[in-house]
Amino acid sequence: MTYSLNRAFGVMHEARLALAFGGLLTGVIAGGCAAGGDGGGGIGGDGGRDAAIESGAPDAAAPDAGGDASADAAPVDAGPDSSLTPGSAGTCEACTIDEDCMTGSHCLVLAGGGMACLPGCPGEIPDCPPRFDCVTDFSVGLPGPICAPLGERCCVDADGDLHGTGVGCLGIDCNDDDTTVNSSAMELCDGLDNECNGTVDDGDPDLMCPRGAHVAAEGCVSGACEIASCEPGWDDCNGLREDGCETPLDTTVDCGGCGTSCALPNALTTCASGSCGIASCEPGFGDCDGDPSNGCETALNTVDNCGVCGGVCLRPNAIPDCSTGTCRIGSCNPNWDNCNGNDTDGCETTTANNLNCGGCGILCNPANGFGDCGLGSCAISSCLAGWGDCDGGAMNGCETDTRTSASHCGSCGSPCNLPNASASCSIGSCVVSACSGDFSNCDGVQTNGCEVNHASVAGSCGGGGNAGSYSGDRSCGFICSSNTSWDAFSTFNGTAGGWYRATVTEGSDCPATIEHRIRLSSPAGTNYDMVVHRGCGTVVGTGDSVTVSQSDSTGSDDDFTYYVQVIHVSGASCGQWTLTFEGHGC
Repeated sequence: MTYSLNRAFGVMHEARLALAFGGLLTGVIAGGCAAGGDGGGGIGGDGGRDAAIESGAPDAAAPDAGGDASADAAPVDAGPDSSLTPGSAGTCEACTIDEDCMTGSHCLVLAGGGMACLPGCPGEIPDCPPRFDCVTDFSVGLPGPICAPLGERCCVDADGDLHGTGVGCLGIDCNDDDTTVNSSAMELCDGLDNECNGTVDDGDPDLMCPRGAHVAAEGCVSGACEIASCEPGWDDCNGLREDGCETPLDTTVDCGGCGTSCALPNALTTCASGSCGIASCEPGFGDCDGDPSNGCETALNTVDNCGVCGGVCLRPNAIPDCSTGTCRIGSCNPNWDNCNGNDTDGCETTTANNLNCGGCGILCNPANGFGDCGLGSCAISSCLAGWGDCDGGAMNGCETDTRTSASHCGSCGSPCNLPNASASCSIGSCVVSACSGDFSNCDGVQTNGCEVNHASVAGSCGGGGNAGSYSGDRSCGFICSSNTSWDAFSTFNGTAGGWYRATVTEGSDCPATIEHRIRLSSPAGTNYDMVVHRGCGTVVGTGDSVTVSQSDSTGSDDDFTYYVQVIHVSGASCGQWTLTFEGHGC
């Protein structure tokens, strides 16, 4: 059965109908709830709905004082039984009878014409699609409350873009979470099917991706606009699509391509039509091979390219130099010099003569000698008598007086080094000026210096000079008469210290002391001392005169040996000391 809903209701019911349905249904009274609606589709910002209600309907009686929302209108024929096997038409889809609709839906005549399925809704807990209200009271005998659409179109549409499922939709909607995606939308380059035709990003590239400056073609790749190609001479070097192909490719920074530097060795460059070329060479360089790709490859400070390409630098008698880019004399050949200061004629003067010897204006005239500059340097050919070139430098000539120089006495390299002496040079010969310390030049020979060391000691205790054996009896003869006079039995002389020994013998049987006397006499200017030992290490006397003695024991041999050491104390002279050994002869 179908229900034709008329509008023969009271004023109050008609007003409520307008608010609840926006004028979509004919002859329906709204009973009160708006579950699931979101206020879109023809609803004003102040909560009212500007629905067009069919005009010309008869006035209805006012509601009773109790606010009963029911109308005193005769019910419309309820139509076919609602328990019939349901059809497949969903909400807002076209139908002719209830049986075309899914279970729980009814085929109703829309105010704008045509018929569509609308689902029932439980009044206590309304569960209508978004943008539908639950209408709980009709003037006809419907089985229960109906979910009626808000606004002017019957369209199941969650996002309010009037695209979805239903006879009142403007088209299909393949994304009810996005109002910009529906069959009426313009395709964008965003990786979505904006126009719901089943294909992503299939719009006109020029509409989806407007071209920026100097862009020849745009493309949509993986949901993003990309520059496909730039106009000749331009490129997108910063990778930002927004400013298009922003970079001209005729600069030295981007020459023919992004980041392609137009930098050539030793050159100022220019970029024309995307090709790098030489504008000018840096000072000191030239493009001598004519190949711009290697820049100004040639330094113009060489003797083969001096100042200009192919400019050869040559100077007479010289090694030329072009390090500054100007040809000049680097150095002169051996025995030549630039004495006039003019580079153009090279090294014009020979320096192998005595007037310009080794250099301009240098005379070869050594002092105290004769010079020769045949090899380009001043050499001494010979020295005057008594002079020598001992430092090997010809410029100061024969500088050394070999008659008086203690370092070069008589000839170069002959120093006066005499033993134990300070020496000087006299008439080309070394002489002793003074002796060192305890030394003296006693032989008068200059070459051996001060040969005598007064502090030296010859021999050792128990050795040295032997004075021999001699009687030391103080009485002798048959009657043992006194014998106290001294007899010198041995004498030694010397200019240095030494060891000596002698033996006192017993020459008689008289019971008297035996003794020897030893005397030391030092020369003027030198002081010596004497030490007498009985056995090595046992001193029995010191000084210039020492007597050694021993008492005689009758019936035994009382001979004994003693040792004398002469020691230098101070001074130095060639005079000799005298050591005398004395005894008593019987």
